[in-house]
Amino acid sequence: EEETIAKTLRDAGYDCSYIGKWHNDDQKAGTHVPRGPRRQGFDDYWAGINCGSSLIQPWYFTDSGDPIDCGEAWEPDVQCNLAIDYLKSRADHDQPFFLTISWIPPHEPHDLPPSRKYLLDEVSKYFETSSSMRPNVPDRVFDLAKSLYTGYHATLLGIDENVGKLLDQLDALDLEKNTLVVLASDH
Repeated sequence: EEETIAKTLRDAGYDCSYIGKWHNDDQKAGTHVPRGPRRQGFDDYWAGINCGSSLIQPWYFTDSGDPIDCGEAWEPDVQCNLAIDYLKSRADHDQPFFLTISWIPPHEPHDLPPSRKYLLDEVSKYFETSSSMRPNVPDRVFDLAKSLYTGYHATLLGIDENVGKLLDQLDALDLEKNTLVVLASDH
């Protein structure tokens, strides 16, 4: 019943759409969130799942409640591709839009599919010695800390790549001049 940014923008004429993990519903995890009050104003394009996430082999529900099986893929890549498809659908519309993408990484687990393992290699070189860790990391947990730091930063690189793809798409569709991009995280 609270006023949300999506409700406010919807009432102002925006198309309000959502992609990713929906964490605002008290219903069973992994379920469809139907159009209406439980979506808090996101009444247009929907590819979401309630309180569920699978970083590899993700799946979402569409507006109709039909599942989208995304196959063997990394969840942020799937979300980015869904967002690009959405942006392409908006390119010829005059109606303003508000799109939220709810990425899970860099939250644990730091699962990456084989196609994204190169990110681990990119990052692991920075944590080769205990001197590359914070001073409060004891040597006895160095291997665990290196693994956690590497996974965390590798998933950040993957998110960064996807943000870059979205920015490139906004530019290619000539939407960047009238679009505000906000990146926020709780992770």
